[in-house]
Amino acid sequence: PPSCTIAKMREALALRAGGFETLKAMANQFRIMDHDHSGELTKEEFMTALDVFFNCFNLRFSAAEKLSLFSTFDRDGSGSVSYDEFIRGVRGEMNDFRLEWVNKAFSILDKDGSGVVTTAEMSRTYDVSANPAVKTGKVTPQQAISQFMQHFDQNSDGQITREEFTENYEWVSASIDNDDYFELMMRNAWHIAGGEGWSANTSNLRVLVKHTRSPDEVVCVLNDLGLPRDPALRTMEVVKRLKNQGVADIAKIEFCG
Repeated sequence: PPSCTIAKMREALALRAGGFETLKAMANQFRIMDHDHSGELTKEEFMTALDVFFNCFNLRFSAAEKLSLFSTFDRDGSGSVSYDEFIRGVRGEMNDFRLEWVNKAFSILDKDGSGVVTTAEMSRTYDVSANPAVKTGKVTPQQAISQFMQHFDQNSDGQITREEFTENYEWVSASIDNDDYFELMMRNAWHIAGGEGWSANTSNLRVLVKHTRSPDEVVCVLNDLGLPRDPALRTMEVVKRLKNQGVADIAKIEFCG
């Protein structure tokens, strides 16, 4: 079946060839194979591309498999396959479970709900102070933010749309087989508290809360992105966020670790 053939291609790319970055590189390879520069691969170009690219990974397809793949990706029966059609077909699309986590992460960044993340919003949310290049002075915090933005900003207009953000994680998702691991990655990357078992978040800030009328307790700050760097302001903001998440009777907090 075509799905089995596509699975073979994914395995070669993800396991032997370095994951989603190689999936991206494959698009460039196909552009080279587009001899007539039409923006699409004819059947002949398609067959040649399969032979040349995947031969490097010691993966070969029979004539029947190549025909089956071509028919699968040529959805409109035009006799040619666009790059996007083929790459998206091989990469696959995120399931609803993963897409929900990507949307949660984007909502954390998109403070005003406009559907677009600006550099200013990213600066308020994403802390680059732990970035080794920032620590050593090789780049400024603003340069680090700009570099991080470029990772998602496909059209280089200085802002990230939900579609651009999702598209980036489509590539990441292609190299992750397990939904639980994808959840863990998203929770830790964007400090989304919660999770059970090995999907449990380990990156959110935890503080010791001292109460006046009840025992002390360690509490996870559910929303810990974009905290002020100034110690006094940081403490005030954490107390405010703890109260917002329902923690009452706070006499004092101490930062764990």
